[in-house]
Amino acid sequence: MKGVEEKDKGQTEEEQEKKIAVKMASEVLQSLSKAMKALKLYPDTSPIKQKFISDLKEKFSKFLEEYGDLILNVRQSELLYLGDVVYSQPAREESIAFRLYGDGIREIIFSEGLDEREILDFIDVVKVDYTGEAADDDIVTRLWEKEFKNIRHTVVEEGGEGEAVAGQPQPPADRTLSKPAGGEALKMAYMAEAEKDVTKGGTSNQPAGVELEIEEIYGRPFSEIFTLTPEEIEKVRQEMDSEEGIDLISELLDILFHILQIEKELDSYTEIIKNIEKALKSMVLSGDYSRVIPIMTTLKTLSKAENNFSQAHAEEAQRAINALGDEEFLIQLTHSLNVNKIDETDALFSFLSMLDKKAIIPMSSMMGTLEQMKTRRLVCDALAILAKDRIEPLLERLDDSNWYVVRNIVYIMGKIRDPRVVSFLKRIKNHSEPRVRKEIVHTLTEIKSDESTELLLAFLNDNNDTVRVAALRNLATLNYQKAIPVILNIISAESFVAKDVFEKKEFFDALGKLGSKEILPYLKGLLMKRPRLFGKSKIEELRVYATLALKRMDIPEALEVLREGVSSPDKNIKKICEDAMKDMEKR
Repeated sequence: MKGVEEKDKGQTEEEQEKKIAVKMASEVLQSLSKAMKALKLYPDTSPIKQKFISDLKEKFSKFLEEYGDLILNVRQSELLYLGDVVYSQPAREESIAFRLYGDGIREIIFSEGLDEREILDFIDVVKVDYTGEAADDDIVTRLWEKEFKNIRHTVVEEGGEGEAVAGQPQPPADRTLSKPAGGEALKMAYMAEAEKDVTKGGTSNQPAGVELEIEEIYGRPFSEIFTLTPEEIEKVRQEMDSEEGIDLISELLDILFHILQIEKELDSYTEIIKNIEKALKSMVLSGDYSRVIPIMTTLKTLSKAENNFSQAHAEEAQRAINALGDEEFLIQLTHSLNVNKIDETDALFSFLSMLDKKAIIPMSSMMGTLEQMKTRRLVCDALAILAKDRIEPLLERLDDSNWYVVRNIVYIMGKIRDPRVVSFLKRIKNHSEPRVRKEIVHTLTEIKSDESTELLLAFLNDNNDTVRVAALRNLATLNYQKAIPVILNIISAESFVAKDVFEKKEFFDALGKLGSKEILPYLKGLLMKRPRLFGKSKIEELRVYATLALKRMDIPEALEVLREGVSSPDKNIKKICEDAMKDMEKR
């Protein structure tokens, strides 16, 4: 290890060496912490447990062989090596440092020769909950009982500020066999007080036996022992807040993924993957999509053989991804989406987009049972990603009896923009539901092929005005010049008069947007045409529409026609053209 890493600029060889040593010490403590967590999950016979211990033993051995004793200074929530923090855990129930510190240990030393038995014994001592059944015991006593050869510690002398280093195994400082320790002494004093109350009755203003015992143990007046300063109260509050914020599920998954990195045995690997799969399903159904994304990303990485121990291991990771997209689970997800409010819509979309392509068919079925349009649209957007290279399963749903399912499939096709879809859309261009036909218009516009634009022309004669207007606007946006003669034929037909004023304006607006000079004579003819005796109102209306198209063309030739109209002796023509030119100037 020494001399292998390149020196940082500006650092001496000694500083660089210390940096490497601190990093290795941190890795040892990290491995120790994870081992303690994992050992809570698995029995003594589990091979996974042995893998963690072997990994920890290897890190200890490597450090001790390279740098000698690992001397750790103990603070309330931190462990330090050479003055640098190599372990930090503010959550007391999880903190190795807090347990050592709380029993007066201020230094812990691991020496070369440390074996597996001693590592297990040390973990066994530190992981005990000394606030539960072991409340009458403490770490110092248990370390002494283990008679470690390669683990030593320094404790604070009771009642003083000095420290005494423990050399060879010996009883904890200032404790004798004739006097009960800490918790036992308090228990005996409490029992004595209870006995006094029973035999004598009444109360006393004198200090109780328990209080005297506490004062003797701590060497301070009872009234001072349990009084917290404002700073201590604030510190307690901060620690409580940090403990409440601990994400136990993430902690568990972190442990499981750490195990996956070292677990080569396929049976054990499969078992862990199944546990991760269960946790993922639980989070998805509860709406916790944001935490699902990094886990899915890791599984997708592991599903590639080059990133895993073998092809079989990679297939297990892929199997978990497939399980999240199978029909049975997606039915459960649909129910969850129908009854719960969705806050993390972006995260839900990301999750659905990360499913395997095998989920395309069951996801398309979701669109028929999802109750909220917003959710259906979100599923559609995810399907547009999944089905980009596999549109066939979706095209089969174009014959669905639910019109909104068909509309959603057409919407997805518009997102994918595959020209092959046009031939399928031709089959349903006369669908009974106008909203489906309108979606077809939008999809044909998105595809932008010659075949799709030509099919779009057919919708100018649709029996629904919103569909016709949508087709008009999209043809104008695409600047499809072949639409001009079709539009002129519709405008010239007698049936055009019966159309709504809004739609009439849309036709002339589209004609102007297409902007062909060839239509100028037609528009000029409408503008200058003299009304017959009984057709004046119709002619006046067409003049207005003609100026609308001329304004929209915005070319010099159209402006000349309007100027000619301003010079017309007909007051109505003059007024219409003057207003049109003012609008053009403003624009």
